[in-house]
Amino acid sequence: MKNKTQLAIMAFAVITMTFGVSAISAKSYGLAGCGLGSIIIGNKPGIVQVFAATSNATSYNQTFAVTTGTSNCSGGGSSYNQQQQEIFAAVNKSILEQEMATGRGEKLSAFADLFGCSQNHAVSFGDMTRKEYTELSKYTEDPSSFVKAIKMEISKDKVLSTSCVI
Repeated sequence: MKNKTQLAIMAFAVITMTFGVSAISAKSYGLAGCGLGSIIIGNKPGIVQVFAATSNATSYNQTFAVTTGTSNCSGGGSSYNQQQQEIFAAVNKSILEQEMATGRGEKLSAFADLFGCSQNHAVSFGDMTRKEYTELSKYTEDPSSFVKAIKMEISKDKVLSTSCVI
């Protein structure tokens, strides 16, 4: 029962965060964003977007879709990527903070993927967040500042600066 409650909260958060991003909602998907849910539900308005968000969350495919440009996620450019990174950071804030402290975790790997870091470099991304946790944690309350801080740390890292897209 606890997982269903968490999933409902996450779906609500995704819809709420996405609602403020009007450029995204003007696409061929609704407020829940692109991903599997957008293929199943489309851009039908209303409460049905909760089911689209739930589909995106339970299938764990939205990050992959954004990165690869599949499942209605296409060509948004760097501002689109920035918005997706900020939304992901806001929705997964507490989990990301925990995983950044240890340098590993499923959400942290997905977050690395949003920065264009390959699976091979997800470990390096995790190592960077663990080493820089104290500095990065100062910015977690503001998703925009947090994403900028992550990008700054990526640019300073020898491996990540050449293997991730910032």
